[in-house]
This record gives sequence, C-alpha cells and structure tokens, in this order.
Amino acid sequence: MTDTQETPVVEEKPEKSLDDYLAEFDSEVKPEVSASSAEQAKQPEWKHLEQSVEDLQHQSYRRGIDDSISKMKSHGGISHVGNTAIEGYMEQRARMDPRITQAFIQRERNPVAWEKVLGSLAQDYQKEIRQPDAQVTEDQKAMRAAVESQPDTAEPEFKSVRDLNNMNDSEFALYKESLM
Repeated sequence: MTDTQETPVVEEKPEKSLDDYLAEFDSEVKPEVSASSAEQAKQPEWKHLEQSVEDLQHQSYRRGIDDSISKMKSHGGISHVGNTAIEGYMEQRARMDPRITQAFIQRERNPVAWEKVLGSLAQDYQKEIRQPDAQVTEDQKAMRAAVESQPDTAEPEFKSVRDLNNMNDSEFALYKESLM
C-alpha cells in the first residue's frame, strides 16, 4: 500500500523584528490624565532641577576632595603617594570617625580647623605606610655605583707558578703592578 497523504507545505514566515515584538506592549491600557497626572507631567522639570543641584553638589564635593588631597600631600612625607590611595585613606578614616566627615562638610566655614585635620591625617598616614629603609637604599645606591663604575676591560691573565718562578725581579714587580 502506498501512502496517499500529502505532506503539508509550511510557508516560511519572516522572523519578527524587534519593533514587532515591542509593538505587543503598545496596546496596553494607557492611564487617563487626571489632575494628579498633570502634576506628574510637570515633575520632569523638577527632576531636571534636582539633577542640576546634584551635579553641582558632586562637583563641589570633587573639588573639595581634590583640594584636600593636595593639602595632605603638601604636609610632607606622602607626596610620592597616589591620589587614589590618599582619597581611599581619607574615606576609610571618615567611616571610622564621623567627625572627619563633619569637618569636611564645614571646611569652608572653618578652613584653619580643616587644615589641622588634614595635617593630622597626613601624619597618621605617613606612620601607616611603609617607608623605604634609608640604610638599605644607600647600600643599593652604593652597589649600583660600584657596578656601573667598573671598567669594561677584561680580567688580567694570571700567570702559572712556573711562569712566576721564571720571572726576574723587575718582571715580577711589573706583573704585580698590573694586577692592582
């Protein structure tokens, strides 16, 4: 027996685009505009102003941090330390002691006190970071200078005992001088 049924032909539909998929969400019920919605429509203007204020506050904060880092570096001993490390140290200390945060906030009202806080933070930070050992540094410099000052000439050729025994006194004296 033969199979007389025909195989259904499947038409290939082009795949949907992103717009087609997103169009399904366009048909959702849209809320009616009420008085409270009108107020909400004005809200983006307030949000814009709030965003501007936040941006200005962030800029002021950033300037304050950068200025404080520079002042801490000027107190000496930590000028070689990177700004990110100093900022991290300041933030960590502020988390541990909220008075530092208050001093930072009031830094423009009382700059002398803030300068003293920064000086104290710089001293504390200098104690915490490992300073290179001065003696080791000097030893390394001396070794480097000694190696760099060596002449590029080859080592003198050493004579065998037999050759030394066959030398007269003047030849032996010249040979000794060549070794020094």
